[in-house]
Amino acid sequence: ATDRVVIEVQMGKYKSGGVIESAGGIVTLVVDGESQSRKLKRDEVLKVTPEQAIVVGDLVRYARADTQPGEGEFLRWFYGYVTWINESKDLCSIKYDNGELAEKIPFFGVHFVAHPTP
Repeated sequence: ATDRVVIEVQMGKYKSGGVIESAGGIVTLVVDGESQSRKLKRDEVLKVTPEQAIVVGDLVRYARADTQPGEGEFLRWFYGYVTWINESKDLCSIKYDNGELAEKIPFFGVHFVAHPTP
């Protein structure tokens, strides 16, 4: 089985893919939907450990940076519902309680809270 990884392609935007080779601190991978491989430093690649139990519709929480006037930047839990999960379960999208949609974020930072009540 190929190791699944996530890379940040721009600030807060992620893509997932599979590792082809890892040697000498360099990881060669193919991003899902792309035909060309990429070579990246090992510290630029995030290993995926998906939460297999999470499904679309689940209530989850995700820690991310938040800023408040006079308080600077700090991590805060944001709660919302999963609206999308990619096929390989590396990335998901969450609609937060405040209505904001976080698209294609790495699954490893998402924490299960509850399944929806029927």
